[in-house]
Amino acid sequence: MPLFLPRPEQKYLLFACCAVLFFFAVPGPLCAKERVAMKYIMVNIWLNGADTESISPLLVQEDRLLLSSDSLSSLGLIPQGPAVVRNNIEYYALSNFEGLDYRLESPRLYVECPPGCFEKNTLNLGDRRFGLRDRPEPGAIEGAYFNYDLVFQASDNGNEFFRGYLQAGGGLNKSRWKAEGILAEGAGQSEFVRLETSWIREWPSGPHKLVIGDSISDAAGWANPYRFLGVMFGTDHSLQPGYITYPLPNITGDATLPSVVDLYLNGVQFGSGVVQQGPFETGELPLITGGGQLQMNVKDLLGREKVFVQSFYIAPQLLKQGLTKFSLQVGVLRQNYGLDSFNYGEIVVSGRFRHGLDNLKTIELYTEAGEDRLVTGVGLLLMPPVGGVVHVSSALSLGDGDVDSMFSVGYERYDLDWGFAAYGEWRSRKFKLPSDRSDFGAFSHRLQARLSKRFDSRFGFSGSFIRNKRPGLEAEHVVNGNLNVDLARRINLSFTLRQAFGLRKDTLVGMFLSLPLGGRQHLGASYQHSKSGERASLLAHRTPKRTEGWGYRAEVTRGTTPNAEAVLLRRTGIGDFDLGVSDRPDATTVRANARGGVVFWDGAVKAARYITGSYGVVKAPEIGKARVYHDSQYVGRLDDNGRLLITDLRPFERNRIAIESRDIPPGQYLDTYEKIVVPHREAGVGVDFSRDIYLSFIVVVQDEEGEWLPFGTRVLGNTGKNFVIGRRGRLNVRYPAGRYRFLAMISSRTCEFDLKVDPGVKPGQLLKTVTCRVTKPT
Repeated sequence: MPLFLPRPEQKYLLFACCAVLFFFAVPGPLCAKERVAMKYIMVNIWLNGADTESISPLLVQEDRLLLSSDSLSSLGLIPQGPAVVRNNIEYYALSNFEGLDYRLESPRLYVECPPGCFEKNTLNLGDRRFGLRDRPEPGAIEGAYFNYDLVFQASDNGNEFFRGYLQAGGGLNKSRWKAEGILAEGAGQSEFVRLETSWIREWPSGPHKLVIGDSISDAAGWANPYRFLGVMFGTDHSLQPGYITYPLPNITGDATLPSVVDLYLNGVQFGSGVVQQGPFETGELPLITGGGQLQMNVKDLLGREKVFVQSFYIAPQLLKQGLTKFSLQVGVLRQNYGLDSFNYGEIVVSGRFRHGLDNLKTIELYTEAGEDRLVTGVGLLLMPPVGGVVHVSSALSLGDGDVDSMFSVGYERYDLDWGFAAYGEWRSRKFKLPSDRSDFGAFSHRLQARLSKRFDSRFGFSGSFIRNKRPGLEAEHVVNGNLNVDLARRINLSFTLRQAFGLRKDTLVGMFLSLPLGGRQHLGASYQHSKSGERASLLAHRTPKRTEGWGYRAEVTRGTTPNAEAVLLRRTGIGDFDLGVSDRPDATTVRANARGGVVFWDGAVKAARYITGSYGVVKAPEIGKARVYHDSQYVGRLDDNGRLLITDLRPFERNRIAIESRDIPPGQYLDTYEKIVVPHREAGVGVDFSRDIYLSFIVVVQDEEGEWLPFGTRVLGNTGKNFVIGRRGRLNVRYPAGRYRFLAMISSRTCEFDLKVDPGVKPGQLLKTVTCRVTKPT
């Protein structure tokens, strides 16, 4: 102890020395953690009997083996227990994993672990397997269309009749309009009746829909939809193709190694995918509605196979958990639809709200209010443990000082080879909705039941029972039975029996035979016997091709109302036409029908088939009559003006329109040979290739002194393309029609020139001589 330290400092130094001696002399963690020897080794990991072909660092700490978090992640293991940090890397002891066994035989580390050790993953089957697509925003609506369905008939007794159904539609930007009417002429009278006129705006991203004008209400199952003039707003999931609103099954399984999963629906394979080791789920599978059985065959890298089987039931009446659908209608009731153009009644307001409480229960609310009556009801749809759907509804009707009620309950279940449905509804005597303008069809209660059974691939049976009870009238009972037999070579034979009791007593017995003849030809025969008489018929017909072709229909009927009819059918690119003659005991009649459409586009008029969906006009002038394809299906050739009308486009989906590259004339090119278009419903969309047509031509470039630009001079266009001057100042240019500016580099100076390319330039044509004017020295 140094004597020069003061006495208090000597005491503190003596205490520190004792502490140091105590630290090294006393074993155990009394003053610090025990020092443990550690070492690193590199190991090849074998997981559940399979070589992972990976080399990982292993930390050995006495009898403990630790792997880094990165190594565990590559194996799909979830880190467990406290981490040991070395060099900023987290290590976890294998002994912390429940159910995991390991054995070190350097340089191999054998790990055995059940599926529960691994992270959960999802089986990726690919959206294309089920036809699912993303939901792109549709393009602007262009053009307008006009549909017609005209019928003219004349009889030898002097009766003549003409009737035409007319429809027009169009749009601007994102909105569209539609109008429908009927033109009738006969018996010395001519009349036009307006059916519907409406303006429609749709938002696919919502998805929401707004209709102003004539429309049909969205009603609950126990209420009747009604026609009205007013405003309707609500959700419309048909604007999102591929989106499924009802709950879908999510099948689970597990694998101890990376495996291939094959999916079988009712014994038929419909998909396959790859999963990593561990528990996995399929995600929502868009399967068939109703009941069925799903089987998963899981085969790992070692060839070991496991089979998972699970039954499911898909009910399209239900909504996914959290999904909401609603509609709101305000307007005046339409009366005598099809007879009067502007006959409207009282104001009616109605609304419907549906919400998925979970994947097994959906609640529904519906309210309808008129000038003197209010009806409101609530419904619940749920899936019981046995499958199927139970739906229960109840409603109150307030009006004229009375309170009336309605109650309904039903159950349905449909499986692959059988189905059953039952429904019952009871109403008090004065229960009525504001949209019901008459008492016709009112009832106090009704019962319905249906049963279907498929015995094998050839025999099937279906039967139904209906009971209707109307106030003050005898109850009606109807029993139906149908037996269907599939014979050899797609021959079908069916028998029908219907028995009516009560108010309208009748018995009907029928038989129908269907015989395909090939080549779109078909032969049918039927026989019916009922209280009103007998009827036997023989029918032969041939359907025209989808694009163009001929067809026919011939039918002979004998019995209470004998008749013989022959019709010739013709389908063309501008419509469907038929001409027929029928012979009855009282008259012989000639009948003609024309059904087609007209499209108005960019100042042009184009005849077409009847427009039933969306349509598009392909525009590609100056490239000849090239072939055009819609989703790889040939649809026609461009006309002399470089246009082609394509019908039957899928609304709110991607439609791929392509031009055959081999039909492009030499010296002309397309920047792209296909385009993706997304049309609105019942609206047109442009498919413009005109800006993608590249013309190849030659210009001679000279300087301001009239000399050709030197061979090899580099020329830069304002679009970013580079060119090189050839011999005698020639410049080969490939550009679409338009105006362009070019910049040339000549030794120590630059010059520029402008060029206008007209659409009528011929391929390889020597266009002109241009002068490149000096801009500034470099």
